[in-house]
Amino acid sequence: SGNNTVSFAFFGVEPPSAAGEELADFQLVAFPNPVAERLTLNLSEAGIAQAAQFEIMSMDGKKWGFTPAEIVEGQVSFDVAHLPKGNYLLRVSHKSSTDAVRFFKQ
Repeated sequence: SGNNTVSFAFFGVEPPSAAGEELADFQLVAFPNPVAERLTLNLSEAGIAQAAQFEIMSMDGKKWGFTPAEIVEGQVSFDVAHLPKGNYLLRVSHKSSTDAVRFFKQ
């Protein structure tokens, strides 16, 4: 509520596995938001940052393939200067868990 994060809830018959809970131990924080050129994602755990997969998609579902520009001590930065102005989701997948954070490209 007001912090520009998106959380996904599990509504299945069985609870998520322990492997799927790794990203649930912390919140994804992207800054600055809105962003002009370089978006930084704070993952708080360097091990997850090194092994995670990242994907940026526009709100209409268009996927923008992204490779992190830099990973330093749990922070991952992305060069987003070439993205058109608008709202996007940055999805982070690690093992069997996925989380996302919304950001605005100005």
